[in-house]
Amino acid sequence: MADTTLLWNARIVDGSGAREGMAISIDGARIVRVEHIVTDEVPPGAIDVVGKSVLPGLIDVHNHFMSGLDRSPGFGPPKAKQGDIPRPRALGHYVLAASANAILRSGFTSIRDVGCYDDESLVAGQAISLGVVPGPRIFSCGRIISATAPGGTIFGSMYREADGPWDMRKAVREQIRRGAHFIKFMATGARSVVAEDPEPPQMTLLEMEAIVDEAHRMGVRVAAHAEGLAGTRWALEAGADAIEHGLALHRDPSLLDLMAERGTVLVPLSPRSMISPSALSTTSRKCWSTRRNDSSRRPI
Repeated sequence: MADTTLLWNARIVDGSGAREGMAISIDGARIVRVEHIVTDEVPPGAIDVVGKSVLPGLIDVHNHFMSGLDRSPGFGPPKAKQGDIPRPRALGHYVLAASANAILRSGFTSIRDVGCYDDESLVAGQAISLGVVPGPRIFSCGRIISATAPGGTIFGSMYREADGPWDMRKAVREQIRRGAHFIKFMATGARSVVAEDPEPPQMTLLEMEAIVDEAHRMGVRVAAHAEGLAGTRWALEAGADAIEHGLALHRDPSLLDLMAERGTVLVPLSPRSMISPSALSTTSRKCWSTRRNDSSRRPI
């Protein structure tokens, strides 16, 4: 068949070890057969990939897929210079398409979007699924549900601010209506927001329970942005299915035991994604690096 591709003499790495001397048959976009080769002679039309490795598509489980013209290194246009003509907002659509293609070509076949502006990731995911543009499968939370907080001013349409259990339920229903694959809420503030303290819970336990109950009632899983210990504890008590960051979990190992018992997922993102060491002095940078590595290891 014209759409059939045969990779010959490949090394397959699938998480269970490396297997040498493999043949991989691909029909269109699907792998249909994997087997050991019986001869080194390359069949006519096959692609000899000896010495190269083939592995399953990677999954980025914490991605903010957005079209920000100043937040897409490698995907977006060069930084604007003083005096340049203002760039139209519509240029962002092309940045989204370029980002999707670059992510796919980097080996990532799925991404889990945990917050973008407007409905960009949902629309991009639909364009990809319809074959309009190439890109990875996108699983999106829609807009992040947050109590009224300073972060809402900074992140704008990335958030859906709500107050009180019933408004939280409505916010969940809105994300499901938009096409969200899961729900994400702010159990604590974010370190990246100067006016927010990431230690205390950002919303009440009743509000968290309302979010989780409403989502689970509709068969949708829930992720919680949780940095401080108190907010993390409440998110788990409310029944969140995933904890994003979890920077304080090492302070109460019993919560890790509870997560293991329930099958709650930890996405252990390091603070390195929240601040830039380049802005620090040499001495401060060394101190930050040591503390950063320690805070990355201890929750795990």
